[in-house]
Amino acid sequence: MIKSIIIRLLAIPIVLMAVALMILFLQKVLPNPVEDRLEQISYQSGGIDSPQEIELMVKEEIFRNNWHLPIFYFSIRPGNLPDWYEQVWQPQHKAFLEKLLFRIRNTEILKDFYADLIQLRQSNWPLVERLFLAESTEEIDQLINQYDAFGDVSDTWKQAEIVTFNAAFLIPKFQFHSENQFHSWLMAIIRGELGRSLRDNQPVSSRLFGSLKYTLWLTIPGTLLTWMLSLALGIFIHSRNSGRFASGILRILYVVDAIPLFLIALAILFVFAPFFPPIYLGWSQSSFWQAIPYLILPVGSMVLAALPYTTRQIHSALRSVEHKEFIIAARLKGLPEKKIYTTYLLPNAAFPLITLFTEFLVAIFSGAVLVELIFAIPGIGRLLADAALSGDIPIISGVILLLVLVKMSATLLGDILYVLLNPSVNEI
Repeated sequence: MIKSIIIRLLAIPIVLMAVALMILFLQKVLPNPVEDRLEQISYQSGGIDSPQEIELMVKEEIFRNNWHLPIFYFSIRPGNLPDWYEQVWQPQHKAFLEKLLFRIRNTEILKDFYADLIQLRQSNWPLVERLFLAESTEEIDQLINQYDAFGDVSDTWKQAEIVTFNAAFLIPKFQFHSENQFHSWLMAIIRGELGRSLRDNQPVSSRLFGSLKYTLWLTIPGTLLTWMLSLALGIFIHSRNSGRFASGILRILYVVDAIPLFLIALAILFVFAPFFPPIYLGWSQSSFWQAIPYLILPVGSMVLAALPYTTRQIHSALRSVEHKEFIIAARLKGLPEKKIYTTYLLPNAAFPLITLFTEFLVAIFSGAVLVELIFAIPGIGRLLADAALSGDIPIISGVILLLVLVKMSATLLGDILYVLLNPSVNEI
């Protein structure tokens, strides 16, 4: 078991790295963050009317997030893709050049043509931007011949050797990238930096830790109350003195267990709102003790939703060991029921309960996300919902990494509890 714990410890950074890579590639499937950021900056620019100034702001954003770099350490690219192409950071320009590379053999002429366009763009921005939107070389040729403002650009364009099909474009080329987005992001994660929010430009780590505090205010009391009540109720139902009352409690637990968490939270909110303060707006200025009155309803919702399942599992674990020979022998000796439970029943029923506890930690953390939305608590759930609505990929990535870390830490905690409860497990 010690070997298993060491393996799990070593697996945590590997799994986090794999999840980080999956998130990074998923970002490329989602809408282009560069274009989204361009639209957002354009909307927020206020008095900035110059497109050059807006583009400069976007360029700073792109280079700060390393969006201009390749995604991974290696890539397979068209064989005629020149080195200077990597220095082009505007997505629209890259798409324009890729169309021309498919039809033009001489990449140096294309380089000069693009340089002339960039120079002309400083004095005649709308005309050049219109050219970048051209869909074919025929449309480019028509625009260049139509406007005299192109001047030197027209002369360079006439030197380009336009072909119907450039076979070199389809020849794959394997390319290694020492600097790439994944490497930059991974190094930042190792340093504890998860990037910056696209919404307010604040560090993701500070946003996560700021919200995590309120989530822990829910999950820690919720965990303690749920397990204290579940153990007491599970032992009472299992005890010989409960009789028919136990079967009635079990039926009630089965019914409550079928009700989703959000319905329980909404019902508690509507029923008990006149007696307990349901919504609090001063979270950022409050300590845990000041916020306790506002945590009663959300914590109560989580406890009521988790209590039926946890109680039934504890009851089942106790029933699975009650007919063991050492339990029967203890009862035949006339030992008190309290001693039988504390010395024999609970320790031997603990192994399945440890597994239940590790699963519970992940479940209550996920349940807190929903409760935070209903009761307007600025925790991880609220942060994730706001990030999803605004397309804030760095925040979403940080929350996913945090949830993966919680899951792996809970599993590791379960292995440690196995060893502490029964040292003989080390021999397995």
